[in-house]
Parts: sequence; C-alpha cells; structure tokens
Amino acid sequence: MKVGDLVRSLHALDSVGLGVILEISEPQLINPNACPYKIHWFTDNGGVSSYEPSWNRGSWLEVIG
Repeated sequence: MKVGDLVRSLHALDSVGLGVILEISEPQLINPNACPYKIHWFTDNGGVSSYEPSWNRGSWLEVIG
C-alpha cells in the first residue's frame, strides 16, 4: 500500500466504508501490532465523513482498484 491508495475498511467493528491513505509511518511497518497507515475516511455516498483521520493496520484494509 502507498500514500494516495483508495482503501476499504475490512474491520468488523468499523462502520466506515472508503478512505484514502494520507501517511505511512515507515518505522511502524516492521511492527506486526502497529497501525502504520493514516486514513482519511469518506462516507459511502461520496461526501466527507465526520470521522477524523485514523491509524489502521494493513490487515484491516483492502486496496480498491
């Protein structure tokens, strides 16, 4: 994954749908328990969501397209 990728949340407890990767914490990529991907989330209808950008694990994300 890279900055600018469109991603979908796969986390079962997360109600957000689509987002874009804003930042990647390179040092955290080697830590299997870290959340190195900062995501700006959008609503399903294409508008901006009320969610603040959040840090996520790669296993919680699916790259779209």
